Formats: sequence, structure tokens, C-alpha cells
Amino acid sequence: MPVMYKGHKVVLKYQKPPIPTNKHDWVAYVDGCEEDGNYCYGPTADDALTELCDLLDEMYVDVPSDPL
Repeated sequence: MPVMYKGHKVVLKYQKPPIPTNKHDWVAYVDGCEEDGNYCYGPTADDALTELCDLLDEMYVDVPSDPL
């Protein structure tokens, strides 16, 4: 189920890995950027999406063009 966040197409997938916890049941990543390794996980789709949105916000902080 794709979602848009600040111009990025975000993919959310339910994966249920074979581990004894649900902390990694959902994964979120930017479509087309899988090789960058920016995957975020969570027990729910909302948690994984929130983690990815926070990561994207940190990665793309607006830097002023004139530092003076």
C-alpha cells in the first residue's frame, strides 16, 4: 500500500518475519530507493511509517542557501 510523504512514494509492507516478536512485522521504505537501505520497521504500519517520516525529516533538513 503506497503512501506519499513530502513528494516521496512510501511503500508499506506486512512481512511477519519468523522471529518471536512483532516489532518488525511492518516495513516502510521509499519506493525506488531500496538499495539505500533506509528501511524502518514497526509492530504496526503507522509505527513503521512514523519512523520513516522521522528519518526522512532528518535526512532532508532545509539548509539555508545563504549561511550569513
